[in-house]
Amino acid sequence: MGKQKLIRKKQMPVSAEKLAAWHESLGAFGRIQPPWESAEIINKASEIADGLEEHIQIKLGPLKKMWIARYHDVIKNEQFCDLQVTGPFAYWDHKHIFKALEDGKSELVDDITYKEPLGPVGRLLAGKMIASKLEAMFNYRHAVTYADLERHFNRQIKPMKVAITGGTGLVGSCLGPLLQTLGHEVFILTRSPKKPNHIKWNPAKGEIDQEKLEGIDAFINLAGRSVAAPWTKKIKQEIISSRLDSSKLLVEAIQKMKRKPSVVISASGSAYYPLYTGDCYSEDGPKGEGFLPELVENWEGAFDPLKSTGIRVVKLRIGVVLTPAGGAMQKMLPAFKLGLGGPFSSGSQYMSWIAIDDLLDIMAFALEDEKYTGVVNAVSPEPVTNKDFCKTLGKVIRRPAILPVPAPILKMIPGGMGKEIFLASNRLEPAKLKDIGYTFRHPNLEGTFKHLFGQK
Repeated sequence: MGKQKLIRKKQMPVSAEKLAAWHESLGAFGRIQPPWESAEIINKASEIADGLEEHIQIKLGPLKKMWIARYHDVIKNEQFCDLQVTGPFAYWDHKHIFKALEDGKSELVDDITYKEPLGPVGRLLAGKMIASKLEAMFNYRHAVTYADLERHFNRQIKPMKVAITGGTGLVGSCLGPLLQTLGHEVFILTRSPKKPNHIKWNPAKGEIDQEKLEGIDAFINLAGRSVAAPWTKKIKQEIISSRLDSSKLLVEAIQKMKRKPSVVISASGSAYYPLYTGDCYSEDGPKGEGFLPELVENWEGAFDPLKSTGIRVVKLRIGVVLTPAGGAMQKMLPAFKLGLGGPFSSGSQYMSWIAIDDLLDIMAFALEDEKYTGVVNAVSPEPVTNKDFCKTLGKVIRRPAILPVPAPILKMIPGGMGKEIFLASNRLEPAKLKDIGYTFRHPNLEGTFKHLFGQK
């Protein structure tokens, strides 16, 4: 008694067999997790088969809880169900149906039967909230699944062994699952190896497990301390060394490899260009003055020794990465949700931004496509003023965003951090991406925010 029903359907651009195979891939769970939720597979089933279980650790506010799901009624390429054995719901059974359609397409049907926790009291107190969260979750999941399949699964992909530095950070933890769904084998360079796909390194000590690098086809360098902290002398040095020491160690290790990788992709910063002009810059724009432009120049320069090896090197000048899961957006949201958000100073300065899934796609394509080379502005085609950014975010979450942060307060942040991060104008054009023919998933800011919050 008292069970709720939720059915969501979405036509997919691939066959039912490909749709089922995508759901069975190693990275599928990570791809469909909404950025406002926190969930991690602790024990993964060897396959989707009747009776096997997956143990998933989820966060409910400050608390962690284990969700154990048991597979049943599995029919190859047609459906599988997962029943909650232990978890937050009083009852949860989720049927995933892959229905074949004409013209090689399919329909994904998520059929969920559930009961809220705490019985009638739970339904009274939280029933509408749970239903709303599930609606947003499946809006997000279906949008990501469709786009992933459309962009990647109707083309030939050569599986590669890809090593990622900074693989447990915001971008790296999202990139790994996408690459795994594409058939790539992902390795993580880390100071504390705990899994079979971990490779030990310690840039501060100049240590790396050289032997385990052999056989790697591509490297993606995402290592680097966040610049979003008051720039004391110590923190500035940490920001510099976290990028330059790690890049130098990686380059030297690659030079020693018996079989060189075909491509090295390195994150870089969009703050390379002049910071206070308001002009729009393509990749050919001039270098600006300040801590960040100098940092970007030296960071990118660390990979120049690879030119003589014949390895293709891609340097991504990345704008503000948008996702509620971390970064600038995560830090801004609490104030905005309270109606206390607003622009920095006048808000006339420009922001170059990119939706996280576009950044992941660019990296995935850059692994294979030789047109991706040299400096690439990894930003959306629609930079906006800080004032418009705040106004749009407020509109999507239905909160006012009119309380500015005065410039004098921002200028008081040590080391010039407030001036270069919050008051500088960062207006870039993704000229190379346009030339390559890259199509953005999320070129529009309002549409990006709606997607990231599970709104249609």
